[in-house]
Amino acid sequence: MKAEEDEFVTSEYPLEWMDRISDYEKTKRNAERAVLEFMDPLACTFVRYPVVLGENDYTKRLNFYIEHIKNDQPMYVDDLDEAMAFIHEKEAGEFIAYLADHPFSGPVNGCSNGAIKISDIISYAEKNLVKRQFLMKMESLHHSMVLRIL
Repeated sequence: MKAEEDEFVTSEYPLEWMDRISDYEKTKRNAERAVLEFMDPLACTFVRYPVVLGENDYTKRLNFYIEHIKNDQPMYVDDLDEAMAFIHEKEAGEFIAYLADHPFSGPVNGCSNGAIKISDIISYAEKNLVKRQFLMKMESLHHSMVLRIL
């Protein structure tokens, strides 16, 4: 079961010492928990970023939608109404610098104002790339499938 970010309590997470693994969410949570083994929780700030955009964006999560539409490639989307939050890498750095002078204990989400639905990202990309996508609900797979109409 996937916990929402605001439902995750670092101190209640079971610590498991391990090497780096491919499960980003588990690694991130385990790292937060490991810090509490050695530091006073009141002296810890855990900055949780959403999708970080910029020159150093190695995930390319926003580009995924744009490139698939631009290149007429099918893509699978779990929930078109799911909203995504973003932050630019420069803002992320400025937020860390701000926290240095404004101490805060515990987890804090660092993101730009608001969030945007995946369907809105797709609509925006279609409009600006002059492409149209056909949305077909795949009930049996519990996914929405976005296909290019030829």
